[in-house]
Amino acid sequence: MTVFTCRLRREEVHHYAGLYTYDLEATVEGLVPHVKACGHLTKLDLVTLGEWKTPRIRPKVAKNDEETVRSLTSKALATSDSREALDHLWHLNGVGMPVASCILHWFHRDPFPIVDARALWTLGLEPKSYTLAFWQEYVALTRGLAQAWQVDMRTLDRALWKYSEAHSNVGAQSQL
Repeated sequence: MTVFTCRLRREEVHHYAGLYTYDLEATVEGLVPHVKACGHLTKLDLVTLGEWKTPRIRPKVAKNDEETVRSLTSKALATSDSREALDHLWHLNGVGMPVASCILHWFHRDPFPIVDARALWTLGLEPKSYTLAFWQEYVALTRGLAQAWQVDMRTLDRALWKYSEAHSNVGAQSQL
């Protein structure tokens, strides 16, 4: 099991989550009801989400064709097996662990964290690579924190990200 040291305290979660603002956040939030209702992302949805996560991947995710995006995201969102979900998403051009985690975070029925350097810093985690084992431990860790702190995953994610922005130089040159 991964050892972590959370820099954020329980009583600070709502404060830092409340300070969080990010370009395209409202746009991505607006996609959630439609994507959950139809069970898949469109190519435009994927490009929008990729732009929200990190604009530099836009050309890569834009290379995916509509049918492939719909098919693979449909399979990923339909399964409760996080490994299977990742296997489907990793077949999309430009989608690695960080973007796959965003797809699951925003659109899956189960709560998933976003893999991001800022959130990892706040939790005292420095993985050498984003392996399936790391992913499964990270999901369990963040779900446990969210449950213990009685917050939803989006609130926890916002707080972890904002805390790092306020207290570290992680991501100063780029956003992951």
